[in-house]
Amino acid sequence: MPIERGGSARGAGWWLRAACFLLAGVAVAGLFGFGATPAAVGLFKPPLDKLAHVAYHAALAGLLNAGWRGERPLAAILLAGSVAAADEIFQSFLPGRHAELADLAAGMLGALIGAFAARWLIGAWRRRCAHA
Repeated sequence: MPIERGGSARGAGWWLRAACFLLAGVAVAGLFGFGATPAAVGLFKPPLDKLAHVAYHAALAGLLNAGWRGERPLAAILLAGSVAAADEIFQSFLPGRHAELADLAAGMLGALIGAFAARWLIGAWRRRCAHA
């Protein structure tokens, strides 16, 4: 695709989408990097730990789906859900940490909320811009 002066064939918001994917990657790296440290043990006490899982995976799925212009919520849910599953498996090998099915369920719920919230917000933004 040829690049035109002042823009690109990918659209004006390509850098914003790239930033969403970059932030999602940083968030995943941070999850596994910080999660392996002793500081992560008991960071959130129940039931706040479930709320933290919902919030983190909602943000992750929202960033992923925003990177895809709100057009791939199922892919965002699957990726964020895979991160939730990998995190629980990873925790089972760390001293002081343990895997819980409830944490996985909270992560999946968050992924579902985040992906569709991003889709709705992007759709609302497009409708608003179309009427302006």
